[in-house]
Amino acid sequence: ANIQSIMASEKQVNILMQLLDQALAEVDNIEGKLLSYEEMLQSVKEQMDQISQSNRLIQISNTNNGKLLDEIQFLV
Repeated sequence: ANIQSIMASEKQVNILMQLLDQALAEVDNIEGKLLSYEEMLQSVKEQMDQISQSNRLIQISNTNNGKLLDEIQFLV
């Protein structure tokens, strides 16, 4: 009975090891996806920063155009 108990225990340990290997593989898979998502989000952030900078420049240009128009109207 003792040998059977040891054999059953060894079988359970092997099953547990297989499950742990599968879990580690899944963790690696998820980690890869998260890395990919992080890269995509970084790209989106950079694009948003560029758009924000463009908007600031457009606002400055609009302000300058308004001032220029006021000066032209004052002179005319």
